[in-house]
Amino acid sequence: MTPYLVPQEPAFEIALERYFLATDFISGIGYGIQGVLYFICSRYLWTQRKARPTNLFMLAYITLLFLLSGAVQVTQAHLTQLAFIENRNFPGGPWACYEASLSGTSSMVNQSASVALLFLSEVFMVWRCWVVWYSVSRRVAYAIMFFPTLLLIVSLTGGAIYFVATVHPALLIAGVGALRVKLRLYNWPHSVRYLSDVVNSSRL
Repeated sequence: MTPYLVPQEPAFEIALERYFLATDFISGIGYGIQGVLYFICSRYLWTQRKARPTNLFMLAYITLLFLLSGAVQVTQAHLTQLAFIENRNFPGGPWACYEASLSGTSSMVNQSASVALLFLSEVFMVWRCWVVWYSVSRRVAYAIMFFPTLLLIVSLTGGAIYFVATVHPALLIAGVGALRVKLRLYNWPHSVRYLSDVVNSSRL
């Protein structure tokens, strides 16, 4: 089927726009699953709030994570609406519109919430690693925690650099460069999670 209007943008940018739109739908499914898990966990922590004082802290912590994730979803949906609906005739296509809106309010909220969400999630993973290994020995726990904590610091630094580069267009590496920077900085949180899972699995 031949489209009514053939896009004039390069094939790479068209692919970016396809993936950009597809990830919004996929992330919405993930957020729905996260919402179900949040309500199950929050209900349990609330009913057990008197058994352990830390349960209220954990309830507040996961609530903050859920709210940050919701902020990411809402702002991302708004950015998608701006790129594909309200500014559909933007010169260069939806991806160019998205890059032009990176210094806007919705994008700044999206990026700051994303960085905060990733960092708090990583802190939770590192804390879980500490709890698992502290039962063996404090000295062993300190030794095990060194590398995950180092990755956590690097991840936070990378997230801050990405946020600054995103909200300041003069510092943003456009096109392929921006995508590569984003992928590299977002690999650090996954490194922290994978390492924590491997370390915890070896203990359990």
